[in-house]
Amino acid sequence: MKSGGMKAGGMKVGGMTAEETIRRYYAAFNARDWAGMTALLTEDVAHDVCQGGRETGRAAFAKFLAHMD
Repeated sequence: MKSGGMKAGGMKVGGMTAEETIRRYYAAFNARDWAGMTALLTEDVAHDVCQGGRETGRAAFAKFLAHMD
């Protein structure tokens, strides 16, 4: 798939392509590396909590992840 002459996933943000970011995010999740996961998120990340409301911010998401241990 192409967009503007660039392959999908070719745009780099923060030095990584979208695909690289997603792969690192899932690798961190599988390793239970919560700090590694949150480091890949923007400060304004929005997380819709199951059976709850929306929480915004990297710190709020990190707090949620702490409950997974």
